[in-house]
Amino acid sequence: MHVFGGVLIPEERITNEHWVLHLPTLTWSPLTLSPDPNDDVIDNSTSYNLTGVDDDNSVVVTTANHNTVKLPLRVRSHTAHMVSTVMIVLFGMSDLQHKFFSFVQEYDLESGEWSVPVQNGMKPGGRMGHSSVYDEDSGLVYVYGGQIGDRAVDDLLVYDPVTRYWSKRESGPSASYLHTANLLWGQLMLVFGGSCFSSNLMIYNIGCDEWYETDYLGLPGDAGRLGHVAFVDPSTSSLTVFGGFLGLPLADMFLFNTGDCSAHAGEEECAANGTVFCGWSQATNSSVPLADNPTNLHCSVDECLKLSSCDECLTGTNCTWTSDDSTCRTGSPDLNATCPSPSLDSTVEEAERCGRFSSGSCWGCMASGCQWTIGGECVDSSLNVTTTECSVPCPKTNCSSCAGTDRCLWCPSLNSCFPSSHTQSYAVTFPFGQCLGYSSSCPVPCDNHVTCTDCHGDPECGWCRDPADTGLGTCSPGGFLSPLSFSSNSCPDKHWFFEQCPACQCNGHSTCVNESVCEECQNNTQGANCDECSDGYFGNAKGGGVCTECFCNDYPASCDKTTGECMCHDVGVTGPSCSVCASNNSYIGDPDNFCYYEMSVGFVYTFEVSDPRERESFYLTVPPDDVTLSFKFKLRSNPDDRDVVVELFLGKVSEGLWVLANISGPITVSGTGEFSRELDDRPGSRNSTFPPLFSFAHPRFRNFSNFTDLFAGRRERDYTRKMWDGNVALVIRVSNLTNPITFRITLDQTNLWFLLYFFATFIICFTGLLTAFMIGWYLKRKIELRRYMRVSVHH
Repeated sequence: MHVFGGVLIPEERITNEHWVLHLPTLTWSPLTLSPDPNDDVIDNSTSYNLTGVDDDNSVVVTTANHNTVKLPLRVRSHTAHMVSTVMIVLFGMSDLQHKFFSFVQEYDLESGEWSVPVQNGMKPGGRMGHSSVYDEDSGLVYVYGGQIGDRAVDDLLVYDPVTRYWSKRESGPSASYLHTANLLWGQLMLVFGGSCFSSNLMIYNIGCDEWYETDYLGLPGDAGRLGHVAFVDPSTSSLTVFGGFLGLPLADMFLFNTGDCSAHAGEEECAANGTVFCGWSQATNSSVPLADNPTNLHCSVDECLKLSSCDECLTGTNCTWTSDDSTCRTGSPDLNATCPSPSLDSTVEEAERCGRFSSGSCWGCMASGCQWTIGGECVDSSLNVTTTECSVPCPKTNCSSCAGTDRCLWCPSLNSCFPSSHTQSYAVTFPFGQCLGYSSSCPVPCDNHVTCTDCHGDPECGWCRDPADTGLGTCSPGGFLSPLSFSSNSCPDKHWFFEQCPACQCNGHSTCVNESVCEECQNNTQGANCDECSDGYFGNAKGGGVCTECFCNDYPASCDKTTGECMCHDVGVTGPSCSVCASNNSYIGDPDNFCYYEMSVGFVYTFEVSDPRERESFYLTVPPDDVTLSFKFKLRSNPDDRDVVVELFLGKVSEGLWVLANISGPITVSGTGEFSRELDDRPGSRNSTFPPLFSFAHPRFRNFSNFTDLFAGRRERDYTRKMWDGNVALVIRVSNLTNPITFRITLDQTNLWFLLYFFATFIICFTGLLTAFMIGWYLKRKIELRRYMRVSVHH
């Protein structure tokens, strides 16, 4: 048994090693060992061309510097068959520019020589992950599907290893790669699994050139997979599937049987209900497997399909050659038909295949056997155009030199760097998920993750649960079964979680009831998993983190639970800890008590609140002595028609604006309503005990709980002095605000003596001005009369 190429583990390096297993002794021996990967001739940055033909009718493979490349070429995800004494290697992907081979490599067992033969017929697209079967009866190789560029394909190609001729058959039901194909009875090709973890079984009848895809009983629910192996047993007419990849490596096996054909009683029932594996035998007058060569009731065998070359087709009986797919089919022969020259034919399909890479994927273009022009277009390799090479693949050997560039990504699980353009074909580059994740920045070590969810966000990390089972644990590099051997964290099997997290996820702040429900979040945390800080606290509660109380200077506020920055609900206060008056909005005062907007008596003020965080605001005025103050509050715009609360307080200016007593109580104003009140300067007799300080007063002032503190030096029950003496302020608190809202505050004096004084002053001033005007007018008339009399005497 010969084994060629593939990928060397763990370095993930494509190889061209050629080994032979001697089955009688089960010993291995090398025929070709992989050359030094640093070889300048065929390193990862070397481009190559297929140029010329040598004396043995083989293609000469050269580098861009016209140096001959030593065969065999490194390749992976290819297929190979032994035809007589020659091993043919079909297609595959090389690390030479990450190119998909569109040609065949041959190894002659007798001469021990490798070659790339000249191919004829239609031009196949370079691919990898395809499947192929060799039909010994016809001597043809059938190649199905595979990956071209960044997509799977569904085409079926036929290769004649003797004439090196390529032709095409009917495309399959669905595109696939990394599937398996096996030939049963020399007539049916069974294609199973493949891309997207398919569990489809597609059947191709070689003689009829027809595909079948039906549902089959007993298929396991987890049968979908790729990268598996399969083989047929003609003696039992069965297909056996083993292993593969379904997110994780598989080690299961299941068997598919073609069924009992004898269950069909008659020819009509066999035709109507029989499977594609059965036919009707005229000799035994019964339904039998196709292995017995009965009449196929599901399709008509086309004998011309066995003729792979144009020359054979045109000399056959009732055969005609179709140039579109280079296939021979039954039909009326064209006596004037001629065969094309024996070279690879470029088709419209080839142009379309190359053209789809013109959006900017140079490597996808080159990988598909096309050529990249200096104008940034992907064209058929047979065209004579000016081409350019793709940029050199990322050769970086560590994350710091790889990540951060605009064209390279780092794969930590492989410790390798690859071009960002390869993310378009991730499944091609890493078909079995070898690269567990890639990033344009250097990865965070596993032990930096403090929660199971974050840990599993890094594909190479697993979670070791804390024995207390409160959601705490450690994150370590590992795999499905356990942490990696070099990890410093040892973890018993029952505590290791690589695919999913433990049921209890309380972040160390609670125990669980019913295995997964956090009983009661402690340590100032909240949430279903105790994963966030309670209101009024900030920090990172995840992974047993600490939540710290927010400091907002005792103002009504909410705070950011991550940074602790306060969002002050008082219009006049700002700053990350509500410790600064909003001077940009003309608010002044002492933020350790309260900030306010200073108002003057005799003016109308209109305020508009639009910030959704603002809930209350303070306004202050110091009325003149011996007045009755008229206060009016009016809602001008209140879209939500909600209540706004207005309160009036007294404060003492000389003591730093301490607000000591509530003189109005909460008044609610709704819609566009208004509230007004006249405040006399003489409070009159009152009870000695008033309500304690209201909630917004600063804690260090809350020991003042009696209205007598406003009038120091007076007897306890003496409240007959004037309310306004130039040292007492009126404080207005407007709260329960919702935005957007607009309101108006009017302050005016209504003292009668003030009005009399105003009118008396007005009358006196008006009379004085009028008298002065009359005197002036009288004097002016006297002067003009005297001048007139002098002029008359002179005449």
